[in-house]
Amino acid sequence: VGVGDDPSHAPFTRALAQADKILVVRNQQVDIYGRIWCCWEMFIAYQLNLVQKLGGLMVVGCPGGAATQQIDILAAEASDAEDKRRILHHIRSQTQTY
Repeated sequence: VGVGDDPSHAPFTRALAQADKILVVRNQQVDIYGRIWCCWEMFIAYQLNLVQKLGGLMVVGCPGGAATQQIDILAAEASDAEDKRRILHHIRSQTQTY
């Protein structure tokens, strides 16, 4: 994850915490909700109130099927299974759900 067991301490997460806006660029090859680190980015954007802020979260590119279906982050993939476990554990500890 970058730093210990807590993904909120990873360098990437600390950089996101400094952002005023987040730009998500979608593509046809991989749905952003199919990758655990992308789900983590969206979770952090939500935690930072960027999702709720007008212009705080910008999504561009090819639309995926996620807009019309429920997202199951348990199905999201990671190149490192331990990253996925840590991210899911942290999200669950913050929200009591996935």
